[in-house]
Parts: sequence; structure tokens; C-alpha cells
Amino acid sequence: MTKFLSLYFAFFLSFISFGCQNATENKPENSNISAISVQPSKTLTPTKSEQTIPIDVPKLADKSAAELDRIFGAPEESKPIEKGGEYRLYKIKGQSKGLAVRFYGGRAKSFNLILDTPLLTSKAALKEIFGIDVGNSAPVKDAKEPLSEKYQGTFGGVKFTKVSAKKQANGKGFIFVLAEVAE
Repeated sequence: MTKFLSLYFAFFLSFISFGCQNATENKPENSNISAISVQPSKTLTPTKSEQTIPIDVPKLADKSAAELDRIFGAPEESKPIEKGGEYRLYKIKGQSKGLAVRFYGGRAKSFNLILDTPLLTSKAALKEIFGIDVGNSAPVKDAKEPLSEKYQGTFGGVKFTKVSAKKQANGKGFIFVLAEVAE
């Protein structure tokens, strides 16, 4: 009797093995579904339109619109602007306003972003949001724009005519960052 049960058990195992093998051989080639078990869903990787902060502006400076589209995905908005330029607005994950880029001569020359959460200093805002470290540079203040702190020079290997951060209101943190690449 034990011999019979052993034979029956061996036959049963080989039958199951053969059946599972056929099931996996017959599944579609590009299927992510296993024939014998349920696999957990895969974690989605961010799409191009889900770019996050920091945005490395020194690396983006002077890139073409097509190059920025490859990095950020299709712009949410695009329109011609003065001096034969083009304005594009790219979605940034976690920021409701998006990254505004202005192109002149087919190259990215101006970047700005309105933050959802203010930062304490202009230097922190520029570094954390745009990857621009102004180091020990002293900010230039303009009486016409008392809420802004501006810097000028070469940062990250790129010459900027102006990088600045602007406060939301007196006594509040910096909410707006801008970087303009020199011609």
C-alpha cells in the first residue's frame, strides 16, 4: 500500500510539474503575470514630468527647448515671447506653480519658480531649489525691490547676469527664485 501511495504521489508531482511548465510556456512573452503565483505590483518610477527639487540650473543653462523637454517632459504651457523668444512652463513634483523657462536664440536663458513653502534665506533658496551656491557673496539689495536679494557672477561654472530670491512679505521666508544666464 505504501508503494502504491508513493507511486501515486510521484505521478501527482510530475503531473503538477508538467502542468505548471506548460502554463509558463504558454504565457505571453512580455507578460509580468506569473502562471503559478501572484507577483506584487512593481513600484512606479517617476516619469519625466515628475521632476523634483533641486533643479540643477547650472546644468540646464543654455540647453535647447528639445533638451529640456527630454529632461522634464512636455511643457504644460508654451508660447512665443518678446525678442523672438519662447516661454515654457514645466511641471515640478511638489510645486503647484511649475518651473518657468525663457529661451532666447533657442537656448534656456532665464529660470524662475514660485515655491509652495518659503525658505529662510536667499542663499538657501537658491541652493536648495536651483542648485546655485552663491558662497560668501554678499547680496545686492535694491530700494525699488526691498524684498529681493540679488547676486551676480559665475556660479557652478555658469556666468549669471542675475540670480535672486524674493520674500513673500516682510519678515517672511523667500518664496520666489530667479536665475538669468549671461549672453
